[in-house]
Amino acid sequence: MPPGPNTTLQMLPSSATLLPIRGRAQGIEYLTLPSIPFIHQLLFPLVDACQVYRNVLTWNISSVRFVSILEREVSYVMQMPHGRNFTALTSSQLERLCQPEQLEHTLYLLFNLNHWAKERERLFFADRQGLYQVKAAVLRQACTVGAIEATAYVDGMQDFGKDLTLDMAADIAAEVLTERLDGLSDPDPYMSDIHEKYNHMACQFYSRMTGKEVTSHSDVGVLDMRQVREYIYARLQELERQARATRQPIPCSELAALCVAPTDLLYILDRRFYYLETWDSWDSLDASDLRKLDPEGLSLIAFHYTSPNVRFMFHLPFRVAESFLPARWIHKLKKTSTASRELGEYYGRTITEAESLQHPIEEILRELGADIAAICPNQLADKQEYTLVQAMRYSQWNENWDYDDEDEELDENIRNDVYTPEKLQKLSIQTHKTG
Repeated sequence: MPPGPNTTLQMLPSSATLLPIRGRAQGIEYLTLPSIPFIHQLLFPLVDACQVYRNVLTWNISSVRFVSILEREVSYVMQMPHGRNFTALTSSQLERLCQPEQLEHTLYLLFNLNHWAKERERLFFADRQGLYQVKAAVLRQACTVGAIEATAYVDGMQDFGKDLTLDMAADIAAEVLTERLDGLSDPDPYMSDIHEKYNHMACQFYSRMTGKEVTSHSDVGVLDMRQVREYIYARLQELERQARATRQPIPCSELAALCVAPTDLLYILDRRFYYLETWDSWDSLDASDLRKLDPEGLSLIAFHYTSPNVRFMFHLPFRVAESFLPARWIHKLKKTSTASRELGEYYGRTITEAESLQHPIEEILRELGADIAAICPNQLADKQEYTLVQAMRYSQWNENWDYDDEDEELDENIRNDVYTPEKLQKLSIQTHKTG
């Protein structure tokens, strides 16, 4: 019997692996992977280790949609609320770090920290964002006291739009909109639990597209899905053109007015998918998502320091630097786009990534005076070790699973010495020893 609106996770077969293939404005379409018990034993703990929930299902009149994920680490909000010092550095600490006699050593520490902030394989996303916050705070202070100088603008406009799926967003929004508008005159029992807010947003869209005033649901006429799709797509193209011309972000309010959800327009692959799949969820985007709507999202400002003994070049995102640099200086820098790369030379030698990573990040932060507990939610835990421990905790072989043709892929991996029991046993022993 196919699952319906009341299906729960417990009702689904334990061998069903469900993977989202593309979102919809009010639901998700999913691909069911082959039934391989070992994959469940290994991968689902990895998902748990990343704190991703295996939720199930959204029902739509045209299809059954299941929800379950194998995803990357939790994506934490990069926008830091006002009123909290996420760098855990006081004004007096920042002043001390940027004193002339201390500055060069501070920049040396900061360059080492910068390499650690790029270690996505070893550090969790939230912790790396904390490191970038420290970097921005120190560079801002150094620039404020005139110790370093903003010297170059790196234009990232050429990559704007690559993360926007205008055609797919128009397809999804048009389908969901026409279904909802049709349902206003012929209510769908499966849509009865949807908040009235979305009906109101659909009516506002109808008025905007047709020019007709809507005072009640009965005023809404039938719209052709192809015409709706063409209208939405044309408006999305126009918003992108305006953003390029003004170099200002695409307004989220305009996207909401078109009844486009963030997951329709942007590739969002972590657990935030579940609260960014509605038309009114644009206010919940984090900085990494908003960057995709911004023509300057990939632009950088380069900060330079040089002395007889050392030379450093640091980059900050354009919008971060714009928040504290004088407007006239920004205008001057933007007149010429320059290629630039970060570099560090300390007493005649180049600071390499390997050298930086030899310095424990905990020691770097302590020497800078930053409070690890305040800036790193995961306390700088090693992501690889953490994930492996969580996976091996549950990766016991199930002796009772049935064999069928779908298990050939697993057998191939075993023959190729990818997932041999010996390797798993060795990993398990190592995990228990370190645990």
